[in-house]
This record gives sequence, structure tokens and C-alpha cells, in this order.
Amino acid sequence: MLLCPKTTALDWLWATGPPTGVAAVYSLYLADPRLAPTLRSLCPPGRPAVFIGDLDPVGVAQYVAARAMLAASEGIALLFG
Repeated sequence: MLLCPKTTALDWLWATGPPTGVAAVYSLYLADPRLAPTLRSLCPPGRPAVFIGDLDPVGVAQYVAARAMLAASEGIALLFG
């Protein structure tokens, strides 16, 4: 599962068609706990999710907040890609 706070990266990745077996979630605020049920349904147990974002201070803060929310509510590991 890919988590992205901007659509540009997903537009680039999907330019040739969506990859099979990959879910993508776009949200301006990925740490919103209301997303947890959706993320749980898209990410099988034991599989990590990948955050695709910028390495600027805002992007890093978004990643850290999303990682904390997922670890606390769902136990999903979040990687930075």
C-alpha cells in the first residue's frame, strides 16, 4: 500500500497504468485516525505501507505523524519511499 500526501507522485507512478496488487491512498493528512479502517482493509496483516512524500520538514512531519498513528491503531509498519 502506498500513502501519499500529494497526487504528483501517484500520477507519475500510474502513468503507464496501475500496478497489480498495489493500493494507493491520497490524503492531505495521512495521520487522520478516521483513515485507519480504510488503511486496515487495504493493507494485509504483516505487510508494511510505504509513505511517498518530500523530504522537506513538512513531509517528514507528515511521515512521523502517520507512522505513529498506524503503529498505535493498527500495528502497520510505515516505511519512507
